[in-house]
This record gives sequence, structure tokens and C-alpha cells, in this order.
Amino acid sequence: MALQAFADAHGLDVGDTVPATIYGGRSDLAIVGIALSSEHVYAIAPGEMVPDDCLFGVMWMGRRALARRVNQDGAFNEAVLRLTRGASTAAVIADLDRLLEPYGASGAYGRADQMSDALVSSETDQLQTISNVLPPIFLLVAAFLVNVVISRIIAVQRAGIGLLKAFGYGNTEVIWHYLKLVSAIAVFGLLVGGAAGIWLGRMMAELYMEHFRFPFLLFAADPRDYALVAGVATAAVLGGAAIAVRRAARLNPAEAMTAPPPPDYSKAAGVGVTRLKAIDQQTRMILRQIIRWPWRAGLTVAGIPEWRTRSRCRR
Repeated sequence: MALQAFADAHGLDVGDTVPATIYGGRSDLAIVGIALSSEHVYAIAPGEMVPDDCLFGVMWMGRRALARRVNQDGAFNEAVLRLTRGASTAAVIADLDRLLEPYGASGAYGRADQMSDALVSSETDQLQTISNVLPPIFLLVAAFLVNVVISRIIAVQRAGIGLLKAFGYGNTEVIWHYLKLVSAIAVFGLLVGGAAGIWLGRMMAELYMEHFRFPFLLFAADPRDYALVAGVATAAVLGGAAIAVRRAARLNPAEAMTAPPPPDYSKAAGVGVTRLKAIDQQTRMILRQIIRWPWRAGLTVAGIPEWRTRSRCRR
């Protein structure tokens, strides 16, 4: 029986014959089956960094025929054990090492140290880490963007808000008006994100099934998970708009219908630096913006990508 990855790489099928050198002798092996093995999900040759299905594969033969062919009748060089539920892995490893020590065994190890299991486990751990780290970052960015957009909309509609409040509209009506706009944004984002999430989840399941040669891998979209995601995303969007909406509701009609007064920065921190005559006007303007809004300047600098020029090698 041949490993499926090796058989696919060489176009082998049941009934084909493969020449092999076994224990210094030439033999013709008949393929009677194509197999998948959880032990060889990541079939890699000793000393290699990545698997190469064309150069390395796994085959299984009957124990008696192989033992006689390699002159190891009644012997074995590797054993795989399956533990029952609740068995102690450490105790079994200790017993195996004590039992096989007189025969020169190199030592037993658990499934966590097996190459294929370690690779699959590392992939699932990476997915778990990504799912814990990336969503909060995107939710914070979404809340920040919603806050910026709603703040600018309120600034443009400042006079209209004051006029409506002068005609008798209360704070509740103003807040509800902008919350409906924010809710529409959240619903649209949830619909697009949910559909894209299901599609990408199915694509990733097919990718893992093809890469690791799993017989099947199902993507399950649990409605409870999507309900939780919808609640968290809606809370993030509404929280990002809460400050701006509250500022709009607190506007007095007379104050809202007039242009906002320019801010006074004469007593701001670091204003003395911007008054130095030795600094040109453009530099003073830059320093004034950085000193007045340090968080904005810091986030802008953090968001600038790093560009690196690569030197061209000359022959």
C-alpha cells in the first residue's frame, strides 16, 4: 500500500508495479491500495526542511514478507501504540523505555512529539492565536473610524441640529437619529462580514484538507458564535459613536446655530517652543500640531509603513 501523496505525485494506482531496492536486492512491488495515515500527514525525509512527495513516500507491506526480505524475521525497529481513554502517557513511556532498554531502543515519545501531530497542532494553535489577537484590533479600528465619521457628520450638520432642537426636538430624538445611522452601518458590516467569513472558512477547510491530505474536513458555522460576534461588533460600533452622539445631544440651540469658536491654544503645553524665532514657520506649524495632539501624531507615525530600499548586487 502506498501513501496517497506519494502515489498522486507519481501517478500510481491500484494494480501498478513499482521497482524497489530492499536490503540490497531488487524487487517489484504490486500496489494493492492507496492509504492515508494520521502518522504521516507530514511525510518528510530525514534531514529535509519541507516534504517532497516526488522524492519521499511511505509504503506498507505485510509483516512476514517484509521481515524475511530485510532479514528481520521476528524483530521490529519501530512500534506504534494506541492508548485507551484515561491512560497515563508518561507511565506508558516509562514502562516501554524500561522494557526495551536491553534491546538498544532510543526511547519512546508521546503523540505531541510526533512530527505530523506537532505540525497540525501548531497550525491550530496559530489559528487560535490569530482569532484572539486580530478581532479586537479590527474592532478598535472600526470603533475609531465610526467615531471619526459620525463626528464629522455632526460637525457638518451642527446648524441643522440646533434648528431642530429650537423647534422642539429633544435629546432623545437626536440620539436616536444618529444611532439608527450607526446601526445601519453595523448591520451592513455584519452581513458582509458574515457571508465573507463563511466563504473564507469553507475555503480554508478545503485548503487544509488538500494540504494535509485529510479524508474530510467540515466547516461548521455555529449560529451561537455568529450571534456573539454580532453582539460584540454592534457594541463596538455603538461605543465608537457614543461620544460623538452625546456631544450632538448636548448642544444648545443657540450655540449650535452659530459657528464654533476657534480653540485657544495660547496656554497649551509646549507653546513656548513654537514661539522661538530661530525656528522657521513651517517647523513651528509642525511642532504646534504635534504638541497639541500628541496621540494623533503618535498613531499617525505608528501607521506609516516602513520602506526599505534593497541594494542591487553587481557582478
